[in-house]
Amino acid sequence: SGFHSKYMYVIRNMKTVFPFSVNSKGILYHNLIGQTPIDQWRKTRDEYMEKVMGEWVSDIKDWMQTDYEVGLYIVYEDLMDVEKGPGVVRKMANLLREAGFNVVDDDQIPCVWYNSIGEEHIQEYHKYNNYDFGDYIPGFTKDQQELMISSLEDFIADIKDDDKELVKILERYVNDIRTGTIMDEKWENKTLSDE
Repeated sequence: SGFHSKYMYVIRNMKTVFPFSVNSKGILYHNLIGQTPIDQWRKTRDEYMEKVMGEWVSDIKDWMQTDYEVGLYIVYEDLMDVEKGPGVVRKMANLLREAGFNVVDDDQIPCVWYNSIGEEHIQEYHKYNNYDFGDYIPGFTKDQQELMISSLEDFIADIKDDDKELVKILERYVNDIRTGTIMDEKWENKTLSDE
């Protein structure tokens, strides 16, 4: 086969990737400018939370069951970090080099990282506390927080002897979801109930 035996898997905390996905779809398909209105976020979150959480876990599991081997988990939060980001790109370059690709010299990697992510995106990401927009920080209900934690803990239990690196990433996400999730109310269809 013409494929390398290793793959890179980009992983991002469910707590931030779900709101990012909702925003991205709004921009792409509905000409949204800026952040999804909070009522729309709550409605979408409440309607799709279980499905999206299940897909988040199953996507990783599906890749783990292929004939390929994970060469690198690209942790999105680390990639966006000013201190860790260049190191993530260095690991990517090493894996690509190992696969036979020509890559930039190591001394150019910080510039590659900076120019690839972009100053504005880096500043906004950190300004908005690891979110992509700043009108509000997307919250979750207590039940949704517990769903994310239990889904990740079950996944950790399934793979604890097979992939120590992924376990550390998932444990980090569990801790962040447990301690850093904004608690929010369930969506209520106020337009119908107000009439």
